[in-house]
Amino acid sequence: MWIPALIEGYKIFGEEKFKNSAIKAGFYYANFINDEFIYGAPEDAFMVPTSEDTYNAVISYISLYEITKDKTWLDLARKSADLMMTFRFSYNLDFPEGTILNMYKFKTIGGDIASPVNQHLHNYGLICVPEMLKLYKFTQDDYYLERTIDNICFSLQFIARFDGDFNAFKGMMPEQFYYVDWIRPVGTILTLSHAWCLGMVIYAFVSIFESEFKDLIFQKIREFCQYEN
Repeated sequence: MWIPALIEGYKIFGEEKFKNSAIKAGFYYANFINDEFIYGAPEDAFMVPTSEDTYNAVISYISLYEITKDKTWLDLARKSADLMMTFRFSYNLDFPEGTILNMYKFKTIGGDIASPVNQHLHNYGLICVPEMLKLYKFTQDDYYLERTIDNICFSLQFIARFDGDFNAFKGMMPEQFYYVDWIRPVGTILTLSHAWCLGMVIYAFVSIFESEFKDLIFQKIREFCQYEN
């Protein structure tokens, strides 16, 4: 994440050293993207590739492309997004009858596996919604827009609508959804709410409002919500 931070510093202060450092870092990490083996983002997954690494890569390479217009960075942004999709569910699972995810008809499409050592689905992929929308704009590849909408819709399923909804207080949202037996049984959720999960939802929707594709995106979200009901 130092690449977008350096680029932001360049935009604010106009110092070329920040831009040059970001470009050097971009070339360094390109090796990991091309090898499809990048790791180091979360502290709890030692030397293991995670979905969070791919989010950082997408944000970084879109940022580099925006300030340089060098197609090298756009190509790396695409590769980063494609690598991200290896963590994202493209189908729905059937959960054991009687589990909370079964009773709430939980859809796994659009959910991201945290990592091989953290076997749960989460919504942290929303952190790169702005960059994924830009990637769609720059490439005109519908695949990136559709998968981003999948991720947004996935993240709307478990925000407590009222006190007592899935035993939570109104507005709460769990971080972890268990699609396999891991630290909790398959079909269950982590029974606590993280502020960052809700923050990511808000961040994603602010990004949508600022996007030129907001009408199309909200239409897709409405269709998802109507289907759910």
